[in-house]
Amino acid sequence: MFNTIQSLPVVDASQFRRSIVLSITEGVLTALPYGLFLYVVQLLMSEAVLMDIVWVAIAIFIILSARVLATREAVLHTGFMTSVACAGLRERLAGHFMKVPMGFFQQHDAGRLGNSMNRDVELAEGIFSRLFSMLFSTVALLLTVSFILFIYDWRLALALLAGVPLAALVQWRVQRYANRISGRWMEQVSDTNGAIMDWVQGLREHRLAGNGERQLAGLRERIEKTQRLSLQHEARVGLVPVIFMLLSESGFAFFLLVGVHLYFSGDVELAVFLTFLIAAARIYRGLSQIAMTIAESRFMEQAALRLLQLLRSETLNSGNAVINGSAEVKVVDVSFSYPRMNAVAAEQDDLKGINFSARPGTLTAIVGPSGSGKTTLINLLARFWVPGNGQILFDDQDIMAFDDQSLYQHLALVSQHTFLMDDSILSNLLMARPGITEADVIVACQKACCHNFIEQLPQGYNTQIGEMGGALSGGERQRLSLARALLVDAKVILLDEISSALDVENEHNILKMLHKLKRGRTLIMIAHQETMVEGADQVLFLQNGRQSGCANHQKLLSESADYRKHWLKS
Repeated sequence: MFNTIQSLPVVDASQFRRSIVLSITEGVLTALPYGLFLYVVQLLMSEAVLMDIVWVAIAIFIILSARVLATREAVLHTGFMTSVACAGLRERLAGHFMKVPMGFFQQHDAGRLGNSMNRDVELAEGIFSRLFSMLFSTVALLLTVSFILFIYDWRLALALLAGVPLAALVQWRVQRYANRISGRWMEQVSDTNGAIMDWVQGLREHRLAGNGERQLAGLRERIEKTQRLSLQHEARVGLVPVIFMLLSESGFAFFLLVGVHLYFSGDVELAVFLTFLIAAARIYRGLSQIAMTIAESRFMEQAALRLLQLLRSETLNSGNAVINGSAEVKVVDVSFSYPRMNAVAAEQDDLKGINFSARPGTLTAIVGPSGSGKTTLINLLARFWVPGNGQILFDDQDIMAFDDQSLYQHLALVSQHTFLMDDSILSNLLMARPGITEADVIVACQKACCHNFIEQLPQGYNTQIGEMGGALSGGERQRLSLARALLVDAKVILLDEISSALDVENEHNILKMLHKLKRGRTLIMIAHQETMVEGADQVLFLQNGRQSGCANHQKLLSESADYRKHWLKS
């Protein structure tokens, strides 16, 4: 646990050490009055003068006052350290997400990432705000009280704490097993939370497609699995702190036997025996707090480990080059394989030996059967992933030489999965580039063939479109994505199956627009309809992740039997 916390990049070691010192001080000051209490009992049972008791009362008051000050300082310092650490942790995560390859967000569910930035950080916050302060304070209290009791009578102290070593041994032996069970349960909870978010976001599409009940059944199965794991977790792991407390407190029976024997033998005074009885309640309460804290720490540690895993994910080593020329795109002997858990599968390339160039003023169509690597290639061109071998050049410079800002000022992606905010159409398009006006938006929408349908909406460009643009159809969202790409005024535009959600009329209009748009720009698109390919300047034909041809449509038809078969099957 301590190594995990110290590994978090936002933990200030000096602040952490000070928090520990303050917590220990608080625990020691809480324990000292128990030693003075025994002295008071002895005074009361002897012929002590009143002033002796008064002086002890003054000492206890001073200790308690010091404890209040120490507790106040510990709470303020821990609260400050916690707020700084957790704010820094969220900022560090956000900054890290800005540096990872874009493909990272295809591999990691948005719901789970959001859960990590919220729930996991909140759990990590508990480590700083409650766990360590309580743990160190309670341990210091127990050690101090035990030390005082050993001074008064080591035999009674040993008897009182006789069950603690066995309880600690059992706790140590089951800790790894409990951590594994808790980790599996928390993973399932996180997975289910992400599935719920995905289900809610896609509910409209699922119902329209007629598979709402099937999707609900899948979600219900996940929830039921989470419930089963939760019950198993409580049945197996929830008993651990109970067993720890039971074994710890088993020493009390032994203490009573030893204490009664020593008292009737005349070896222990009644005042000492009574003080041990009172101290026993505080010691066992402290041990109970430690057991519950350790149990709670499992969830916090799992959250911290997930955060560390995210922070250690691979980042892009981009440079600060600038695109000055016409942004010709060159793909030179590029190979790539997606990250895989299986070592054998990891050696298989999803793309291999891809070579082509796309000059400004041209439209390149990427064609191939399902699973041939079309989307993978588009993702590489958009720098979602880094090629395993070869180079992708923009303006004769490696794509890795640019930072995000300089690259995406000149490159735009029109994807099948368009991100739209729960806001108006106008607000969604104004975010494309600083300084653009409503007039610029209207011109871009006219070019992207979406001005007419926007004008027919109740509030035109000010119409609210719902979360993820849920109030619009797939084709309408795609055309808005194209309008946003036009507003960016990118030199290179990548189009991922732009015609997949368009009707025949809009497909024809978009095709005409693309031929106008390519003047001075480099357009590269994935195409499934032959009508979209016929007017392309070149067609890159992929099969099984390999390049099977690169020429214009007519030439490939005449020279490639596989290409002809592809369109016959289509």
